[in-house]
Amino acid sequence: MINLGQIILGTILAVSLFQAIFRVNDNSKFLSQKSLSLIVSFLCISSLAYLSYKYAVSDFSILNVFQNSNTMKPMLYKLTGVWGNHEGSMLLFVTLLAAYSSGFALISKTQVKDDVLQIQAAIITLITGYIYFTSNPFEATPIFEGMGIPEQGRGLNPLLQDIGLAIHPPILYLGYAGLSIVFSYICVAIRKKTDAKIWGEEIKNWVLWSWSFITIGVALGSWWAYRELGWGGFWFWDPVENISLMPWLISCGLIHSLLYTRKFGGLNRTSLLLGLMSFLAALAGFFMVRSGILSSVHSFAADPTRGIVMLAIVFAISAYALILFGKNFLELKPNILENFGILSRQALVIGNVIFMLALAFTIKLGVIYPITLSVFNIADISVGEPYFNKVFVPISIVLVFIMIFTPFIKWQNEKIVNVIKRSAFSFIVSVLITGFVYYFNENKFNIRAIAALFMGCWLILSLAEILIKRAAKREKISKGFFAMSVAHIGFGGLCIAISLVTSLESGKSFVLKENKKVSFEDYELSLSKSQIKQERNYFAQEADIILTQGNKKITLKPENRIYFPDMTKTFETDIKYSLSKDMYVVMGESTEKENNDYSFPLRFYIKPFIAFVWLSALLIAIGGFIAMLPKKK
Repeated sequence: MINLGQIILGTILAVSLFQAIFRVNDNSKFLSQKSLSLIVSFLCISSLAYLSYKYAVSDFSILNVFQNSNTMKPMLYKLTGVWGNHEGSMLLFVTLLAAYSSGFALISKTQVKDDVLQIQAAIITLITGYIYFTSNPFEATPIFEGMGIPEQGRGLNPLLQDIGLAIHPPILYLGYAGLSIVFSYICVAIRKKTDAKIWGEEIKNWVLWSWSFITIGVALGSWWAYRELGWGGFWFWDPVENISLMPWLISCGLIHSLLYTRKFGGLNRTSLLLGLMSFLAALAGFFMVRSGILSSVHSFAADPTRGIVMLAIVFAISAYALILFGKNFLELKPNILENFGILSRQALVIGNVIFMLALAFTIKLGVIYPITLSVFNIADISVGEPYFNKVFVPISIVLVFIMIFTPFIKWQNEKIVNVIKRSAFSFIVSVLITGFVYYFNENKFNIRAIAALFMGCWLILSLAEILIKRAAKREKISKGFFAMSVAHIGFGGLCIAISLVTSLESGKSFVLKENKKVSFEDYELSLSKSQIKQERNYFAQEADIILTQGNKKITLKPENRIYFPDMTKTFETDIKYSLSKDMYVVMGESTEKENNDYSFPLRFYIKPFIAFVWLSALLIAIGGFIAMLPKKK
């Protein structure tokens, strides 16, 4: 039975296909590329709103609602269920693609607007076709003979019933979908041989906007995993986590190469290729997550058939872009790279791009290599934290080293004596700070952590020194330099936070009984009581853990939950947040000995400065948003 949602989805497919194939009269009021983009956007928003309504009212005549919701869930998680599954997440993505198209149609002043919108329409057509024919969120629930519409749904994965997962996917997709505008514009720029300075300036804000939202989205995913999965870490090098980093790294490289492209018209081929690769990396991530070839709690689908169709779409879009780039490669204006030496800002920009790509390749290798071995039945291996720490961290440290010197160096050539003079003070202070921290925490830092701590301090202090000196001399600080400083200070803060939390964190596992105490470092833990409580969509066994340090007492309340209706068990953490450290406890399944005398296996962690991991990521994104602000006239 066809419902309204399927009719709207079919209409989106028809209109976007028409827009992609036919170049309509630009002066037409109703059939221009602009008006068609607005129509498609309205239809996509309507389809997403219709599905959201079905979730809100628990209409189990829709199979997607039946499989991912139930009447007992709070309204927030009913609506989260819309994108907490494969079909709904794809509908959200195509809606954002259409929204970006209409936004571009309304605000862009470029002469190639219609060409960009036509490519956007082609992408929307392919994704909508994939949804309509293989992943339709409006498919009706099968009704067997003698049975009516189900009165209750299966419910959403309890791990996804969390505020982090309510906002993480939409924000991450805002970044991914924004890269489609960059991709479409660059395809047109290649085809029309647009001047590098022109297209570089016109895509700048779209790149910054997308990259900033990906930054926030990745940080939110990390925060969710820290809170919800109960292992106490902020990054597990999970394959799906890694996949989200690839478009971030490539678009970050694009931001830096665009500095040179916009200023001198150089590195244009590099910027063009990075612009294509950033969106293609996001699409490849979609394929790998949705195809089921990656095993992860973040993954929504495990359907090889749909994975093959998605792979075909990614291949088609990639082939078009790369063939277009290759075909026009020699006709594109050559890169302007002459008249600069090793010690110049141009060289550092190129180095930045190279190391960003090296990091992306490191991640890709770690994700693809095990899959390749498995496909050819060579071996079943996993690539985890040891590999990434040994390979990813050293490259990142070199990247920070480049970031430190970039503000001190001129575009063409710089004397090494000047660079040493300008960076000497911040270098010395950083050495002292690092030495001080290491002295009072001997044997807790490995060489990688010490290097990250030192480089993070040096990066922050060098930028702070420049800003303070310029302010003291009342020199003008450009918007671009200030935005760069904010983002780079955030990156330095991230290096310091990761170094401190991984080196200074501590934890202990133990079994706790009522009125018994356990000591850990200068803390004393005791179980005051436990109780059973029931909420709308679960019931839980909750323990009151009293954490005592001197005269200070903190109560933490970890839970074991059983969610309705499928009785799925989860172990919910409780965390006492602060800027200096988090007190983190997760409880295992309790055992009853006799007379309601329960024993609770617990894991307790002290996580120093972990809040700065996510605050630093937020600061990085803020730097991107500042860079988008218009220049003062």
